[in-house]
Amino acid sequence: MKKMTSIILILMLVACDNENSNSTSKQSIKPVGTFVGTLGEKKYQVEVKCSYFKEDYFIFRSDSNDAEDSTGDGLVISGDQNKDSLAISIGDHDKWFSIGKIERWTKNDSGVVGSGNLWEQGGSGGLVPLKFSIACE
Repeated sequence: MKKMTSIILILMLVACDNENSNSTSKQSIKPVGTFVGTLGEKKYQVEVKCSYFKEDYFIFRSDSNDAEDSTGDGLVISGDQNKDSLAISIGDHDKWFSIGKIERWTKNDSGVVGSGNLWEQGGSGGLVPLKFSIACE
């Protein structure tokens, strides 16, 4: 009888562990989207991962983080929404552009459209115009 109870407990623990593993992996899947934009004279079309898109604090990233090129294409594009502001950063090989709050943007059920100026980091340090859209599936 003790053997049977032990077997049942072990099976229950294994089942619970598999259930937790499945829910964790589902949470870590991020929808794939596309960033399309023109920064100054340069055009971009880059795959991005969107997180928390239906919330008022969504994030998009072209790479595993917003500071280094993990895909090897020389581009790092990222953005963070915090309620009514949207910060955007674009790294293109050795040039970086960013702004803490883009001037104009709207969010709908499937993406974001906007425009404004990004600061060039280093270099001229001037403002560069950006027009963009982000489609999150």
